[in-house]
Amino acid sequence: MNSDEQHHENELLDALLQEHHRTDREQEIQAIEAALTARPTFAIKKKSKPQWPWAVGIAASVTLTATYFYNERNQQDLLAVHYSERPTISYSQVREEVKKETSSSILAKPKAPSFSAPPSALTQIIDSNVSVPANPTITASEETYDLANNLKGDSIGRQQESGDKAGSYFSDDSLSKKRIVPPMSTGRIPADPTHPGDRFGALIDPAWKNPLEDALSTFSVDVDNASYSNIRRMILEGRSIPHDAVRIEECINAFDYTYAAPTNDDAFAVHQNIAVCPWNEKNALLRIGIKGREIAQEQRPASNLVFLIDVSGSMQSPDKLPLVKESLKLLLGQLDERDSVSYVVYAGSEGVALPPTNLDEKGRVKALEALTKLESGGSTNGGAGIKRAYDLAAQQFRKGGVNRVILCSDGDFNVGVTNTTQLVSIVKERAAANIYLSVLSFGTGNLNEEMLEAIARDGNGNHYYIDSIKEAHRVFLQKLTGTLITIAKDVKLQLEFNPARVKSYRLIGYANRVLRNEDFANDRVDAGDIGAGHEVTAFYEIVHADGTNTAQDTVLKYQTSEKKEAPSIPSTDKHADEWLTLKLRHKHPEGDKSALQEHVLRSDIKSLQDSDADFRFAASVAMAGMKLRNDTNVENVSWKQIQTLASDSLGKEPDEVRTEFLDLLRKISE
Repeated sequence: MNSDEQHHENELLDALLQEHHRTDREQEIQAIEAALTARPTFAIKKKSKPQWPWAVGIAASVTLTATYFYNERNQQDLLAVHYSERPTISYSQVREEVKKETSSSILAKPKAPSFSAPPSALTQIIDSNVSVPANPTITASEETYDLANNLKGDSIGRQQESGDKAGSYFSDDSLSKKRIVPPMSTGRIPADPTHPGDRFGALIDPAWKNPLEDALSTFSVDVDNASYSNIRRMILEGRSIPHDAVRIEECINAFDYTYAAPTNDDAFAVHQNIAVCPWNEKNALLRIGIKGREIAQEQRPASNLVFLIDVSGSMQSPDKLPLVKESLKLLLGQLDERDSVSYVVYAGSEGVALPPTNLDEKGRVKALEALTKLESGGSTNGGAGIKRAYDLAAQQFRKGGVNRVILCSDGDFNVGVTNTTQLVSIVKERAAANIYLSVLSFGTGNLNEEMLEAIARDGNGNHYYIDSIKEAHRVFLQKLTGTLITIAKDVKLQLEFNPARVKSYRLIGYANRVLRNEDFANDRVDAGDIGAGHEVTAFYEIVHADGTNTAQDTVLKYQTSEKKEAPSIPSTDKHADEWLTLKLRHKHPEGDKSALQEHVLRSDIKSLQDSDADFRFAASVAMAGMKLRNDTNVENVSWKQIQTLASDSLGKEPDEVRTEFLDLLRKISE
């Protein structure tokens, strides 16, 4: 083969590989299949130029030109896969394999390249010295390309912090360049093989601690419930549930409880109860309940809302952009002439689909029409969209009002700023200017919950997963003021346990919300935010003290600072009846200094039967979450036992969400 033929061979191969960049799934499949079919139609003759039919020549030229500039413009990675433990082959071997299959005569039956990846996985391509898994399988089914395409964001989102940017590989000498592939075995890949593109942050549950060694337990509050909605969808679909998809605190806080609201000017009312632990009768279960100040709908401040809507190709399915549109229609129906809304949309680039519009009668019609016209297609430049949305919110900033960006996406950011750390930096900077962020995640297949949860947490916002119009109704109709209006930010809890009463303890859930003890009083450290009327529930499992604890060299309320050699408990009886002291810090939504509340728990341990229905129901949810995470503390508990506890604690007039949870337990135990 002469150099011209080799050049054409390389160009065509590169074009075929780059064609996978197209994020519109239907177009992507058609284009790839068409390219593979057309590939054998020009025969290569020795010592002569290839014979190009004029139609194929024009099509190939257009394809090569378009794909080259497409990749240069968008700076995207090529296909990615995380099966790094398999034997690897080089790019040249892949190219030779493709050549064998495609350089047949014009009459030969077209064949797809034989390099393949396990179903719904893609290959990490590839500069000349980058390896890919041997024997991957790329099928032409819609499901495979759909799920495989979803992994692109995973590769791009893991670029090295040293400035390693995605894409722009195919310059004139690109095949001679080396590229370091970011490691994929970071513990973030989900266990569910049916949807490998979904990504959840790796969680390590809080460990048991001795209060004589670790008297303080500090964490950030969390009122998100995205994890529960997502788990519900998985159960209803009969799918396996990755352990890291289960954030126990979000499951517990997905339900309403009957905590009393504050009766004074405080932002919160704090409630503490202790009862026999339902999964280990030798231990006690401590519940902390926080109720935020409520604000009536008619008393809510005016809103400046910027909807940041992902309209990329990955948002085509009915549970994504179509559901986004129906969900936002519900919200628009709850707003009025006091409120201004605007739409920023993003795919390969971003733009304003609706400029700031007051929702009077004409404005509402305009907003609904603009929403109806949205269509999906293209890559996902979420980073650019976030910046544009915040700029628009800043331009329309309402002092004393609600200034919020509402992101609606599956989180598949694969162009521009894709690194989670960079995105978090953007939202933290804007949150400091009192523009908050709500995140609504949709769909499956390439759901990047890890990133979406991170930016919601640091953007002074909340995170919901919308799996149905019923969930959208709950978020936007039943909990509108809590969804939009923040009453306190950077809310932190710190518990000091009394070793005279507590031998050991463990926090249940809040795995990615644990703070350093010194961060509690540090107002520069961010924490969770609470909306109007929001409730927060947290559980601790406690082992009773038996008088064998040994004091350490610390300065604490319940302990002396002098280190003792002999086993002992504090000599004073001053606090003998106290289990713990709870401290709560929070800031005003527009403030920079935190206020402090303190609450001491003095109580006998109630029997489980004598505890209130909310306590028992929340405990059943916690047990289910631990069971789904394979927590060894509940390994002897059956699903039937959890179901019985939940059934017995539904209350006199159980709401639909509680009865639905009972149905989910029945489905699991079948």
